[in-house]
Amino acid sequence: MKKQIISLFLAAALTTSLLPAAPWAAAAAAGETASAQESGFSAHPDRDGSAETETGPMAEPAAEPKDEIVAHFHTNAIDREWLDHLHLPDYALDLYSILVRESEEEHLPSDILAVDSSFTLRGKQNEHTFSQVSFVEVVDYEEPLYLAEQALPVTGHTLGQEHIYILDAKLGDKAVDYGALSEGSVVKTSSFNGICITSVTRTGNPNFDADLAAAREYVLAACQAFDRTHPEVFWLSGHTRLRIDVAEITTGGQTVQKAFFFYVLADDSGFTVRDSAYSGFGAIQAGIQRRDDAIRTILSAVPKSGEEAQVKALNAWLTQHNEYNTSTDLNAIGIDSRHCLGALTGSVGTRGPVCEGYSKAFKVLCDQLGIPCLLETGYAGTNRGMGLHMWNEVEMPDRNWYGADITWDDPVVAGVTGARSGRENEKYLLVGSGTVIDKLRFDASHQAEPENQNPQLSAGAYVGGSTVLGDAPVPLGSLPAGAIQAAVPGSDLPAGTVQPVVSGSDLSAGAVQPAPGQPFNDVPAGAYYADAVGWALKKGITAGISPDTFAPNAGCSRGQVVTFLWRAMGKPAPKRDANPFTDVKSGDYFRPAILWAVEQGITTGTASGTFSPERPCTRGQVITFLWRALGKPENKGSSLWYADAVNWAERHGLLAGTAQAFTPDGACPRADIITYLYRALNQ
Repeated sequence: MKKQIISLFLAAALTTSLLPAAPWAAAAAAGETASAQESGFSAHPDRDGSAETETGPMAEPAAEPKDEIVAHFHTNAIDREWLDHLHLPDYALDLYSILVRESEEEHLPSDILAVDSSFTLRGKQNEHTFSQVSFVEVVDYEEPLYLAEQALPVTGHTLGQEHIYILDAKLGDKAVDYGALSEGSVVKTSSFNGICITSVTRTGNPNFDADLAAAREYVLAACQAFDRTHPEVFWLSGHTRLRIDVAEITTGGQTVQKAFFFYVLADDSGFTVRDSAYSGFGAIQAGIQRRDDAIRTILSAVPKSGEEAQVKALNAWLTQHNEYNTSTDLNAIGIDSRHCLGALTGSVGTRGPVCEGYSKAFKVLCDQLGIPCLLETGYAGTNRGMGLHMWNEVEMPDRNWYGADITWDDPVVAGVTGARSGRENEKYLLVGSGTVIDKLRFDASHQAEPENQNPQLSAGAYVGGSTVLGDAPVPLGSLPAGAIQAAVPGSDLPAGTVQPVVSGSDLSAGAVQPAPGQPFNDVPAGAYYADAVGWALKKGITAGISPDTFAPNAGCSRGQVVTFLWRAMGKPAPKRDANPFTDVKSGDYFRPAILWAVEQGITTGTASGTFSPERPCTRGQVITFLWRALGKPENKGSSLWYADAVNWAERHGLLAGTAQAFTPDGACPRADIITYLYRALNQ
């Protein structure tokens, strides 16, 4: 990439998801437009309504619909029901359908996601400039590494992130006839090969930035949904790349600019959606044969009926034929350990699966048996700390959903190597949210990302066709960081809030020495945010989420951030009581702060009549709120709504040394929010 200008989150989150949110939430928070209107998702990105059917240079005709076949793998009813919860626009659902269709085993010789021709770029000698392209935006998203393992204090790696790059248009970009494209067209150039997804009109569109951001998140959500519902597709890397070409098209004598979205199959940087272990069609074919042979072998030993007995048989096979990966660097393990193939074929040592591999293999097998099963992601751990983790939810005949963590049923035993340790068990199979295992409720040791929108688990475990409530739960005070806690007077969070904590150096075994001048045991002396937290506590800006917990890695809602800013500015009373927002009620703690912020031009809400106070606040919004509160210093009139604010913050050292690379559309941790306020207002 020639010039990286911004890096942004998803996430899951689901967003990131997972999510997206995600990595991969159904509707990630969009940024504010250049006119200071904070974009919501009411305005869907424009779809090219052109009736043209001819394709232009370097564009292949849209694939013909294939005859519907009852596939060996398909999107089942449960997955479709879950997909419906994401409320994706048609173009994103169409992309999902294309990805499913183009990875089906029945059509493998012509599947776009498998055949080598999809990943071979055209030669420049066959191209000429056909279109005017203003610039190219490249969006990268990479799935996080889910590595939390009960018997090993594995440090969490990184949440899934988006990165956005702006590139100069290349010959391949200019060789496309954008006016002739339709959704689903396959484009092959010397710069990239990709599938056309949708377009967003730029000319005359005051909401272009917001529409562009919304379309990014919808498209990435569709890609992540495909990954979650079709884990049998083992040869993709988990790395998604979108290419957005802003090009001019002329229709009826009128020229307009549109941003055309492409799902990138390959490009001239060496990127492909296929993992390097499956860079050739022959390797994919061989892997499919191994996968299907393994499935037949496993299912031959599974009872022909009885969901409970079948699920237990699957759990027994996977735990007794696999060993949790023994690599010293789990961030560098092969793709088979993270996908279904390694666990389905039985793997040990440095080729053994991690939680992703166990969970995806379990879903693949359940799908074959017709047992409703979903992948779940979030944080998992014990009192030693929490890490990113993947497990399953399974629906039983009583129509309730239950947790299943095959990874934790195959614990690592010190001094024992190989597939069988003798400690394989069913403790985490068909459990309820309130099931107590090793003194912890399941919903305390396994905290799902809300953005995943998976069904709520039954309160009790499933045993012999009935739900059995667990033992009395452990007192709240003994739960690990991240458990559901009761509200504490003066805290920042309401009762029942789930506070996820990213595992890291401050979550290792042993007590953390609090920084001087503040009571929080999760704010260690020497942390980059320690002075800021102490300052905020003295100023009455925050009281933490409990008397001894600040939760530096947690995010904040928009209502919380505006309240922090309002308190930091001295709690000025709004001059009028006029409330323009239907979702800001009388008695809401953030009401005076939001009314003041509206009067000061700090915010105009997310859409006409709404502020979205409970929506996660992004980094770009945090910095832009602060910048506007200080009078928009060094305003250059940039067309990107956050650009002047971010450039100002960077020049004045507000961003230096904070937790992550600056991610304008990503969630902002509490540590960074308080640090930004401290550096801007305490100098």
